Parts: sequence; C-alpha cells; structure tokens
Amino acid sequence: MIVHIDASWEDRLWTVRDPVRRISVARQRVATAQRSLAERLARQLQTDAGQIQFEVVFTKDHPALLAWSEAEELRARAHEFLQASARKRLEAINRLMNDGLTAPEIAELLGMSHQRIQSIVHDAKTKPRTPDTQ
Repeated sequence: MIVHIDASWEDRLWTVRDPVRRISVARQRVATAQRSLAERLARQLQTDAGQIQFEVVFTKDHPALLAWSEAEELRARAHEFLQASARKRLEAINRLMNDGLTAPEIAELLGMSHQRIQSIVHDAKTKPRTPDTQ
C-alpha cells in the first residue's frame, strides 16, 4: 500500500503527515517519524506496518533544503548568464570580423590571444546549438 505523506522540518523536529487520514508524527529523525507513522497507520488500517510504503513530499522548511533550493536557483541563473555572455562575446567577435579585422587584430583589441578568438569562432560553428544557446 502506497501512502502519500508530507514531511517538514519544524522546531528541530521532522513532522510527517498523512493529509488524507489527518495523522501526523514528529521525531528528531525523518526515518523514525516515518516508522512511527507507519505503525499508527497500520493500527488504524488493520494491516502490517511493513506493507505501508510512503511517497514523501518534502516541504522546504528545513534550512538545508532551503539552502539547496537557493543554490539550484542560483546555478540555473548562472548558467543563463554564461550562455548570454557567450552569445554576446561571439556577436562582438563576428561584428569585428565583418568589419574586416583579423583574429590577431581582434585579440589585441580585446586583450586575449588570437587562438582564443579562433577557438570561440570554431566552437560556435562546430557545437550544436540548443534552443537555449540560439
């Protein structure tokens, strides 16, 4: 039997809750809280606690979960900024090339090696573009 439960971090305790049957248990460890909830549900449903499996939805009240969520959001934003930066760099190089400058001249103007300029242009031509990088 699969039971959908919520788990949240409140006042240094994990609280697991079965919203359908309105039963909740709070313990220091989430696994202990789940075992206790399984035992209570088993008594109510007249079944063996070992037959109960949980599908858990964790709320983001725990400081570590909040920090992880924030880190993932920052990583996604950083990825977007890096992609935008790469597009702008390539655009600048292409404009300078269209104006007739060579890779060594562009490199000198931008303060990088001509090999790096060639690498940026080469990578743009050979790497497949995803919808994110177009």
